[in-house]
Amino acid sequence: MGNERQYIRNLALSLMGELRVDQEIFSRWETFPPPIRPAQAMNSHCGLLLHRKMWKMTPTTLGRIASFGRRDLRPEFEPVGTTLHDVLGEDALSTCHWGGTLLHMIAHATIIAEMVDILFEQLTPEQRERFRSKSDDRIPTGRQPGRSVNLVF
Repeated sequence: MGNERQYIRNLALSLMGELRVDQEIFSRWETFPPPIRPAQAMNSHCGLLLHRKMWKMTPTTLGRIASFGRRDLRPEFEPVGTTLHDVLGEDALSTCHWGGTLLHMIAHATIIAEMVDILFEQLTPEQRERFRSKSDDRIPTGRQPGRSVNLVF
C-alpha cells in the first residue's frame, strides 16, 4: 500500500474503532446463508452508524474520501482490493439522485471497501479458506470473492 492511500486507511481504522468493527464480524458471517458477501456483512454491522456519521462531513471531505474508491479492472487483472463495484453492484448509482447523495454513496462505499480490506488482511489462512468455501462460485476468477452489497439511501 502506497503512502497515497494512508488517508483512507487511517480514516477507516479510526471509524472501525468508533463503530466497534473488529475481526468478530467474521464469526457473525457464519450465520449468514451462502454466498457470504463481506461488504454486505460489514454494511449490516455498521452501515447505518457510518451513514449518520458521514452526513456531518463536508462535501470537500466526502470528495477526498470518494477519490480513493477503487475502480474495476478487466477480468484478466486482479484488483488490488475491494472495488466500488464490489460494494455498490451494477445499478446502485442513478442520475436521479442529487449530486450530494451520489457523492455520499461513493464515499460510503469507499469506506466500507477499505474496512473489508483491513479485516481481510487480518484473516488467518484457515479463516480465509472457510470464507472462500462459503463464497459465491459464480464470481469470475481473479475477482475478490463475494464482496458485493447494494447500499440504499
